Amino acid sequence: MTPIAAAAAASRSLTRPARCRARAPVLHEEEVRMTIDQHIEELRAELKACPERAEQAQIAAELQAALERREQLQGAAIGAPGG
Repeated sequence: MTPIAAAAAASRSLTRPARCRARAPVLHEEEVRMTIDQHIEELRAELKACPERAEQAQIAAELQAALERREQLQGAAIGAPGG
């Protein structure tokens, strides 16, 4: 076996790549927006049905953060090339 072939064979791995090193799923802008919109609607429904003030405040804060995140994404989409 030549040195080049030996080096190529040595660099190959017989084990599967670790799951922790797997690529994160790619979400397209539409999918992200839909997910955020769904989350916002769920938070609004949860807020309407919640009887406890402390929990209402927590849900309202989470809803506000989700609304701000959606605005950021929409602003980024408008400023992006082709958007």
